[in-house]
Amino acid sequence: MLRMLPLLALAVLFSCGSPETPSSGPSSSDPQEMDAPKDNPSGVSHTLARGWFVRNDFPDMPLMSLVMESQASFEEVLGAAATMGPDGKPTAIDFSKQFAIALIAPETDTATTLEIRSLESRDGQLHLNYRRILGERQSFTTRPLLLVFVERSHLGPVVLEGS
Repeated sequence: MLRMLPLLALAVLFSCGSPETPSSGPSSSDPQEMDAPKDNPSGVSHTLARGWFVRNDFPDMPLMSLVMESQASFEEVLGAAATMGPDGKPTAIDFSKQFAIALIAPETDTATTLEIRSLESRDGQLHLNYRRILGERQSFTTRPLLLVFVERSHLGPVVLEGS
């Protein structure tokens, strides 16, 4: 079982895909900072985090979102999936300035990507619009994860919108 842990961590890392970035934007290994569109003032800028996985001892549940405001609450749910090379470090977060929103899907043997469409502030709540993309069946299971870091000034309840 211990020999499979690095393989599982890599599988989770690769299953946590993100939207493609334009060639003029950051490389696929860099965290992607997304600003609110100019024509959408309710949009919230955020950083799409990479290099994290859902811990094996975190209970498997239906699709859920978690707001994590501290390093301690973050580490109860997520672990780092560091890989070799300069781009192998997980996206860093500064909890004095940011908080994390994790969208976690149930364990599955189907390649699953959770993709953010938008993050907006409305009526004192953050509305996270997402898309779930299903791929081929795999010979192992993963816990799909979408993780974004947001400035503390936007802290509030999260409402999921999407499929």
